[in-house]
Amino acid sequence: MTSGTVTNGTFYARGNLASFNGTLMDCPVDAVCGYIRLSGSTFNETADFTDLGAATGTGAGGCTFNGDVTITHTGTLTYFTLANTTGDTFNGNVTFTNSSNREIHIASSGATLFNGNVILNSTSSGGISIANGGGSATLATGKTISIGSSGFSADFLTLKNFTQNGSTAQTLTLTGTAVVNMIAATFGDAAALNELVADELALETHLKAVNSLYFTKLAPGDTLDDSDSSNVLEIALLPYFEGGEASFIGIGMLGLEHTPSIPQLRLRNEVPMGDIPPAPIAQLTTIYPNPTSDFFYVKTEGVKVEKLEIYDARIKLLITIEKNIVGSAISVNYKPGVYGVKLYLITGEVKWFKLVIV
Repeated sequence: MTSGTVTNGTFYARGNLASFNGTLMDCPVDAVCGYIRLSGSTFNETADFTDLGAATGTGAGGCTFNGDVTITHTGTLTYFTLANTTGDTFNGNVTFTNSSNREIHIASSGATLFNGNVILNSTSSGGISIANGGGSATLATGKTISIGSSGFSADFLTLKNFTQNGSTAQTLTLTGTAVVNMIAATFGDAAALNELVADELALETHLKAVNSLYFTKLAPGDTLDDSDSSNVLEIALLPYFEGGEASFIGIGMLGLEHTPSIPQLRLRNEVPMGDIPPAPIAQLTTIYPNPTSDFFYVKTEGVKVEKLEIYDARIKLLITIEKNIVGSAISVNYKPGVYGVKLYLITGEVKWFKLVIV
């Protein structure tokens, strides 16, 4: 058919050649012919094409398939070619089956779009190639390319210039002598993958930053200066998907889970000589013996400790104690190493100590 519109019923094509050139098929199509050519046509319903291999079926492409499509290639010594000049668009699912000893060429030229699922079968020595003639093919986000119920047991499945958008897992299970040949094929949206990699790097960077400050400043008993506090606060205020575990560690380091603002203990402001204020109560708080092998005590100057937490070197909370803290032996039945002890004072101050267990 050259141009024209077909509506109502089902369009059956039989004989030596079925050529669809600039036609609008507004009805289901069932074509079983010696060879088939698909060029510049629109198929709004299901379309089933079976090429019997009487001659090479070469379609120029530029077709739009809005319903599910099946394309079957049989016979000997002839090829079946799609999109020889312009890419096709498949908006429904499409199934390709080759039982011939010559290939099915899909997306030979131009850019072919698969907006539905792609199902492949090959049971003879012909095989199937996608975009092996200089074209390209793109699989839409959330869609799959897979092997059908007839299997793919012979020859090559060639995927060249094939791109999968999105990150849906794909499974291609070939059997017998079949081989997958991938050339410049990309599975997974490059932009999405890059974003995931960037996110992972950011999470690692944040975690390294807070851990570094913990072990270089807080654990040895030092305090954070203004710059340190600002950096940790930025991380603490990030949503979890951006800051990850570092957000929670930052909140703990700043005491924000206990008080609505950064405790004064965490800030080291410049003060003029001769005008040095009294040491905060937290600076008069300590733990001993340190190092220890089995227990330690908490000593304070007349201030109540509301809660004590012990963390391992990865800032993982090991235990929380809320009663009988000051003056009582705190048991530490842990492996030798460096640990963090966090004290919450009734004044709202939070104090970290490095505890060495030997």
